[in-house]
Amino acid sequence: MKIQLLGPTNNGGMDSTISPSQAILSRYQEPIRKALVTYSPVVPGTTLRYATLMITITTVTQLKQYRDSLDGTVGFVPTMGALHEGHLSLVRRSIADNDHTIVSIFVNPTQFGPNEDLETYPRDIEHDSAQLEGLGVKCLFAPKSPSEIYPLGLQRGPFVDVELGWATRGLEARTRPGFFKGVATVVTKLLLLVRPDTAYFGQKDWQQLTVVRALCEGLFLRVKIESVETARDPNGLALSSRNSYLEPSVRLMASDIYRGLLKAASSAKLGMTKASLFEPIEQLWHQRTSNGHFKIDYLELCTPDLEPIDTVSSSCVVLCAVYVHGVRLIDNILITA
Repeated sequence: MKIQLLGPTNNGGMDSTISPSQAILSRYQEPIRKALVTYSPVVPGTTLRYATLMITITTVTQLKQYRDSLDGTVGFVPTMGALHEGHLSLVRRSIADNDHTIVSIFVNPTQFGPNEDLETYPRDIEHDSAQLEGLGVKCLFAPKSPSEIYPLGLQRGPFVDVELGWATRGLEARTRPGFFKGVATVVTKLLLLVRPDTAYFGQKDWQQLTVVRALCEGLFLRVKIESVETARDPNGLALSSRNSYLEPSVRLMASDIYRGLLKAASSAKLGMTKASLFEPIEQLWHQRTSNGHFKIDYLELCTPDLEPIDTVSSSCVVLCAVYVHGVRLIDNILITA
């Protein structure tokens, strides 16, 4: 069963819809809301939840009201939808850690460039909602329009621009100018709205994770940022919503991205030069690049906080972006030498 909160009524209440009886919900809305916050029993001996209800909130006003009604710790998982196991692992972690979990689905237009895939980005809100409800999520924030998040439009209003030197100028920022301004802005807005105790991000987007942590520290946002390991398919390919653009045979080919990173990590020695470290990657990828299946956007060695380095240190990370049949995929691996 799904409850959807659509918008404010003239009397200041919440206009809500529920099947089968809208009238019943209207009369008993607040008791239901309180029950949703606390009632999510687990069938003994299983991980299945029964009588699980999830509110889908579509406006900022509703989200503020819902958040004000919560007691206890709140975890938050911001997403752009097209959910996969990587997203769901973040949700499970939040549910395990907190009294309440709020998930957002919002394809943020300000982080897409002019020639990127904003219009074709995968969207399946019904399937996403079913997955979240099955995990026991009680609240989904899914704005129906960008104007809900950007009331002054996409070109006007306050924006957040994070300057971290190379960490916000290299890698993704070099190829996607304006990307981190869009990310920083939407993350700040969502964190201020949800006011979570903890927000959860995946390590696949290592640069984004680094920027978000610096953003929260620099703006004194009272939220803990937790990272969760990259989820991968059985062949090692990092899970991504954009993987849906690839045919199964091409996905198998794309798994060579991570295989190359693993070879580098296994050969890494303290003080090894970047060129030597990258040799096994380039050898493995050579056939893919020579026949045009792979096109390397970047391959870099950095400290964990994204300062570029030329030799392997005791803790460092290799990051890459590779076009596979025209689809841009990112990945990374942490190296401890």
